[in-house]
Amino acid sequence: MQGWRLNMEDAHVANSKIEGGNKALFGVFDGHGGREVAVFCNNHYEDILERNKDLRDKEGEREWLRASFLKVDEELRTEKGQNELGDLRRAKPPKKPAILNILGENDKDKKDPAEQSNEEMMLDSIGCTANVILIDQ
Repeated sequence: MQGWRLNMEDAHVANSKIEGGNKALFGVFDGHGGREVAVFCNNHYEDILERNKDLRDKEGEREWLRASFLKVDEELRTEKGQNELGDLRRAKPPKKPAILNILGENDKDKKDPAEQSNEEMMLDSIGCTANVILIDQ
């Protein structure tokens, strides 16, 4: 549910066929300050889990899931991760509240989002809260 916000900032994953159908993965990624990190998680979380299955075998599922969130953070901080966030923001810039137009915010001096660098978009100020559950049949 988007509520009163102009921009939907959430994403989710729902996969009932993890590991040959023996497990199910459900997650909600609640974006903060933009949708980009939530979309990144939606696009990459299952792959991150898959690439780190050896940790599950050594430490158990709880540690595997906990560590997966730290791995998402690591990947977001890489140049590739930052570029992906920038591309997501350029592809679908957030809508501005109408009040900014009424108050006369001058867009003439602002760059088009397609022309902004990652640093100008302040990508380090966006994030998300993740709620994930792994169900073992």
